[in-house]
Amino acid sequence: VVADQRAEDLGREALEEARASILALQLESAQQAYGRARALLGDHRVDRARREHLRGTFEQLYSERQFEVLGSYLDGWRPAERDVEWQELAERLAGRGQLAVAAPDSATVELCRPGEEGREWVSWQPELPLPLEELLVRVSTPEFATSVQRVVIERDAETSLDAPLIPVDRLPPGSELVCDPDGGMPTFVDRTEMSCGSYREFLESLTDPALRRELEPAGWSEQLDDDLPVRGVSFVQARTVAAISGRHLLNEREYQLAATAGLSTLVYPWGADFDLNKVSADPSRLDAPLPVSSKASGASPHGILHMVGNVAEILSPRVGTWRIPVAGGHYNSLASEVGCARRDWLNYLAQKTWVGVRFGRF
Repeated sequence: VVADQRAEDLGREALEEARASILALQLESAQQAYGRARALLGDHRVDRARREHLRGTFEQLYSERQFEVLGSYLDGWRPAERDVEWQELAERLAGRGQLAVAAPDSATVELCRPGEEGREWVSWQPELPLPLEELLVRVSTPEFATSVQRVVIERDAETSLDAPLIPVDRLPPGSELVCDPDGGMPTFVDRTEMSCGSYREFLESLTDPALRRELEPAGWSEQLDDDLPVRGVSFVQARTVAAISGRHLLNEREYQLAATAGLSTLVYPWGADFDLNKVSADPSRLDAPLPVSSKASGASPHGILHMVGNVAEILSPRVGTWRIPVAGGHYNSLASEVGCARRDWLNYLAQKTWVGVRFGRF
């Protein structure tokens, strides 16, 4: 009897030591104490005590945001012990948040996880919690321009998103609305690179023959296919075209948002991995760019084409610098030379056959 009582006392002490070790973030000591208690009290008593400890320690450590410790603690449970309560706590630890979207009643709101193959959009269900991650939110209405915005779902919080209410008749033909998740001004960005046909129409609209000649790209007499992107435009020419037509060259921020919607996981407009089927960039097979409306599968989250590859795009330089950034790589680039972060650099007057242009407007 004395021996049994001694074992009981030592087992209870071991269980209390295990509980205290968990709260002290000493998981190895806790596991050792549980092992001693199991030898003294048996599996049933220890399993019951661990479940009681789980409820109390989980809430305390969760409130202290000791998520890594809790993860290690839950991982230490044997598969046979992982009951419904364990599963519920594991799901809670994985994290959930809510999304609130301010949009007209007529709006269709859809969500997309950036890593999903094919960028599948699913209907938003306001009552359901969401996992902790970056998401794309698309808001479509008959009367307003469709918007695609990035949100970050945070633990035990409600993320609010206001859909920009820009009348659809304000959206320029051939453009997509690009929103800044940090509250910057929305930009209308051309869905395609400027084509030879569009550039030809622009030149023909000029009444000054001297200006028309001044704005001709390098090799213009050979650029006869109206569906291909215009090439050989210098920064000075592109800036002049933009000024005359009421548009502007994209800056670094606008280009990055047009290409990725602000998602940190996108190396390319379609995802994290290079895919030759989605980009015009293959020096072994291509000696010229493809039509501006090709490769729809490689579009950005906004539906904008050829944000990487085909022709590198002239960007507006930072104030005070003489170097002109050209973004994305081009049709003759290697796979390692293509991407949303790819930059080459030119001077103001350089006319390269692998460089084209895309415009934005406010």
